[in-house]
Amino acid sequence: MLAKAHGRYFFRSGEVRRSEVGGIYAAGVRVRKFKGVSYLVFRLRVHGDFSLATLTRRSTGVFVGDNVAELTADWRRNGDGWQLNAKDYTPAAP
Repeated sequence: MLAKAHGRYFFRSGEVRRSEVGGIYAAGVRVRKFKGVSYLVFRLRVHGDFSLATLTRRSTGVFVGDNVAELTADWRRNGDGWQLNAKDYTPAAP
């Protein structure tokens, strides 16, 4: 369940991080304006076995109620796995 603090919503689960199955162990949601248009910005941290992942191009989808957000972008490998930052892409016009 998402909790609210400082105008943002967040979720954390230490159990997922320690599990062998994996899943989302941390999530955050906030509203951000980009060129006058409001967007929901998500930050997700996922634990799982990504050892076979070699391609940088990835597609990600998030469902919120009846709304769907999708993003295809090039991810960067880091010491912990794979990462995509907001600065790595520009949102499409609405």
